[in-house]
Amino acid sequence: MKIDEVRELLEKYSAKQLRQIVTEMYKLMPKALKETSKIDDLLKNPDAFLNLKKEKKVPPPEDIDDLECEIDDFVENAYKQYYFAPNSIVSKKDRPKWRFVVKQFYKSLLNAARVRENIPKASALLEKLYVMLCYACNYILFSGDDPFQSVGIAQPVFFRALLSLKREHESISVFVPKAISLIVENDVNRSIVQGELMQVALEFFHTPDAKRIAIQDCVEKISHGRLKSTKGLDKMMAEINLRDMRNQLVKIAFLCFFELGEYENGIQLFAKSYTVRDQEIKLYILLRWLFAQQKTDYFVQEYNKAIQAGIKPRKEIVDAFDFIQSTGEFPKYL
Repeated sequence: MKIDEVRELLEKYSAKQLRQIVTEMYKLMPKALKETSKIDDLLKNPDAFLNLKKEKKVPPPEDIDDLECEIDDFVENAYKQYYFAPNSIVSKKDRPKWRFVVKQFYKSLLNAARVRENIPKASALLEKLYVMLCYACNYILFSGDDPFQSVGIAQPVFFRALLSLKREHESISVFVPKAISLIVENDVNRSIVQGELMQVALEFFHTPDAKRIAIQDCVEKISHGRLKSTKGLDKMMAEINLRDMRNQLVKIAFLCFFELGEYENGIQLFAKSYTVRDQEIKLYILLRWLFAQQKTDYFVQEYNKAIQAGIKPRKEIVDAFDFIQSTGEFPKYL
């Protein structure tokens, strides 16, 4: 549970129940944990313990302008492959240290953002680092094939921190389209899928207005091709790239429609704009999305439409449909 959920839960208990809970938790704690965390001090004098905890020194924010110079130099050198290939700019012994440098930049920027006037610049610099690490997921800038793992910060965690800073200073009309662009225009590491980043973004699109801005932005980007340049790619790869980005935009809009309860609109957008080479594959993708949303009625509706259109679903879809027909519920897995 998150700490807010714990606090909310504790509000429901009586003093007697809280004493029992603390006693049982204390019994379950290993001796080493009690000693290192000074649990006995907390129990003996909670006010003094908590005040001491508040007084723990937080490192003073670094100068944001100095950070900007350091990060700009680092990013420029990284894109030139100076942390991977032999060169006279970054010494051989310093090249493997890039991961520690990035992690320290990450911490320093979040610390600098404690000063409100630093937030816009800290946000821009964190974005620059994030985009660089995304680029390194698909192109060689550093040793290793998973830059986020090398730095020790999972990509969704890094992305959430970036969006948190951006939301502090950007209006919702600016924030939402930018968040969407950051998802569809950047690569992901080998251990996650774009859907994880979409779920992170949806945490910030928590109002109906934000969701509608997201839908409008996705539709406009799909219609007008407002996507990143595919310059440098051959024709086939450029087409694949654009198709994948458009399909990601469809999914973001689809998820927003479903969170608004506008299920038919989401399905219609999928039918109109999602591009795949085979209609059976397209049906499979849509039905998996409906399974994820636990919408049995729409699953059955779209299944029946496909059958009438002459599409033959794969066995696992047929089995899921039969299961729904007999139980009224989805199977546990699809």
